[in-house]
Amino acid sequence: MAQIPLAARPQKDIRVKVGADNYEKHVSDINWPSNQTAQSWHGGTPDAIAPDLSEGDQVCNLTFIQAWDDEDSFCRFAFDHAGETVTISYKPHADSDVEFTAEVTLIRPQIGGKVNQFNESTISMPSTVPTLVPVP
Repeated sequence: MAQIPLAARPQKDIRVKVGADNYEKHVSDINWPSNQTAQSWHGGTPDAIAPDLSEGDQVCNLTFIQAWDDEDSFCRFAFDHAGETVTISYKPHADSDVEFTAEVTLIRPQIGGKVNQFNESTISMPSTVPTLVPVP
């Protein structure tokens, strides 16, 4: 068997595009948790197994800074366009060879938080299953 080298690296310079606008300076976390659940039925003999994979609803979780005084901030965009469907593109690294895209429905973000802190908001938006797209 071949030894496959590991090329993992921490995220430090992501790209997040919503529609035509780049918001990576506003976003601290983006993820699509798996929407699949494995299950199996076992009968009375060792070979009586029926495996299955169930698909649930897909969501996209996005955490971002609350910058309400900035008309162009992502929190204002999400607040003003709640209920609308937009395309989100995500590159795990600025120089990445891949990008993930999905259609998401924006929801209104949390407003406010603790005093003397940068307040963030996390929204969990209905999403299509992301598509992995090679970047030329």
